[in-house]
Amino acid sequence: MHITSRSMERRDCLMRPLRYLWAVIRRGQGIVYHIFPDRFMKTPPGSAAATGLAPWGGSRPSRESFYGGTLKGIRERLPYISSLGADYIYLNPVYRSRSNHRYDVDDYTRVDDLLGTGGDDMRELTREAHGLGGIRVILDVVFNHTSVRHPRFLEFMERGNDWYVRVPRARRKSGTYFPGYETFEGHAGMPKLNHRSQAVIDMIRQTIRYYVEEWGGIDAVRVDVGGHSLPPRSLQGTEV
Repeated sequence: MHITSRSMERRDCLMRPLRYLWAVIRRGQGIVYHIFPDRFMKTPPGSAAATGLAPWGGSRPSRESFYGGTLKGIRERLPYISSLGADYIYLNPVYRSRSNHRYDVDDYTRVDDLLGTGGDDMRELTREAHGLGGIRVILDVVFNHTSVRHPRFLEFMERGNDWYVRVPRARRKSGTYFPGYETFEGHAGMPKLNHRSQAVIDMIRQTIRYYVEEWGGIDAVRVDVGGHSLPPRSLQGTEV
């Protein structure tokens, strides 16, 4: 996979509006090594949270299976990735979630316990990647929706807020009902954020700033479903 970078210097990415971060990468050429963290590299003895894991290499993956890959495992394989000539590592979501893909977000600022300890392992991964031939780190971020366990969604359901949008409970052809709130493509477990809310826009800014300042200086983000789902106003002026 080949992608961008006229300038991927950390400071350059830091000072650009969020909506341009991915465009910054795409302007040049480079080799991207794409990693699905749960299934890349497992390191013993693993996290204390690592219970009920599928046998590594011994079973067919499913939507529910966890294999216990870690950020430390990725760090251990950085020399191999560098030997391939990779310019970037692109990580699928690493934050707290109860799914193996982690696109349904419980907490944007917490590394999932199965992947590492707090933000320490993410900081070390970024630091070591930068020190190994200047490999840049791209994070997959999901600002279109959260999980139903996100604190702001729990608050929304209990007493209301403007982070999400209520809608009538429309009936599906199957006879079941859509939930009474906007979702990502009808998935009840992925309530859609309200991008007209200033609180949501502020959260996006603060989260990106947090990744840069607290997770070792990430170099860019890939905004999930950003091209057709997030309205321009959500990202305009989002500088960090």
